[in-house]
Amino acid sequence: MNKSPLLSVVMPAYNEEQKVLNRSIVSILNQTFQDYEFIIVLDNPQNYDAIALINDFKNDDDRIKLIINDKNLGVAPTLNIGVNASFGDFIARQDADDESTSHRFEKQIKFLNSNPDINVLGTAMDYVDEHGKIIFCRKYQNRPDKFIRKYNPLGHPTLMIRKEIFEKFGYYSENEQFKFVEDYELWFRWYLSGVRFFNLDESLYKYYQNRTNIKSRNTKLQLRNTIKLKNKYRLDLKFRISDYLRLFGEKILTLLPSGLISWLFYKLSKI
Repeated sequence: MNKSPLLSVVMPAYNEEQKVLNRSIVSILNQTFQDYEFIIVLDNPQNYDAIALINDFKNDDDRIKLIINDKNLGVAPTLNIGVNASFGDFIARQDADDESTSHRFEKQIKFLNSNPDINVLGTAMDYVDEHGKIIFCRKYQNRPDKFIRKYNPLGHPTLMIRKEIFEKFGYYSENEQFKFVEDYELWFRWYLSGVRFFNLDESLYKYYQNRTNIKSRNTKLQLRNTIKLKNKYRLDLKFRISDYLRLFGEKILTLLPSGLISWLFYKLSKI
C-alpha cells in the first residue's frame, strides 16, 4: 500500500472455526467502502486452521495484515496490539464470529465526516442465532452519554472511533479485574475526558450468539466485573440515586444462575 488508508479494521481472533472466521472476513472484504487496512490479531498461535485461512485471504488482498500473539494474552491486550499497529484515521471494530453489513463502513465514515464533534460512533445490531436467524434487534440510545452510568450504552464491535482518541485519552485497560468489561471501563475514562459518543438507529452489524462462544459463557463474571467497575468510578461519574438503585439490582442478579441472567438481559434489551 502506497499511502495510509483512511480506515483500519481491527479484529481479534482466538479459536473460531474456519467457516465462522471466513464469514466474518468476507463481510469486511465485501464492504462498499474500500479504503481500509484489515488487521487481524490472532490470540492463539496454535490455531493453525485460522492461520492457513487468513494467509489464503492475504495472498489475494494485501490490505490484510495478520499478527499472531506468541501466547494467549486476552482481549484487551490483543485489541491494543491491533490499534497500535494501525495507520488509519479511523478504527473500526469487528469480532471474528460476527458479520458487518455491506454498507456499514460507508455509512459510519459519512456520518463522522459530517459530524466532526462526534468521536465514537456505534450502530444498532441484530442478535442472531448460529443459523443466522434474528433473535432481536438491539438499538442503543443516540446520545449514550446520558445512560453511561446505568449500563454500557454502546455495542462495542459496531464502533468506529477516531484513532486520535486512543492516542490522547488512553487504550483498553489490561487489568484483570475489568476482564469482559474492558470496553465499558474505557468509555468511562473517555467520557470523563470529554469524548463524545453517538449511535445510529440502523442495524449495521450481526452479533452471533450460541452456547459455546465467549459472549454466552461469561455472563455472571461480566456482571460482577461491571459492579467492580461502577464502584470504582461512581464518585467521578457523580452517581445519582437511580444509578445506585440499579447497581444494587445488579448485585442481586449475581445470585441468579447465568442462564437466567442472560434471559433477563434479552428481555430487558427489547424494552
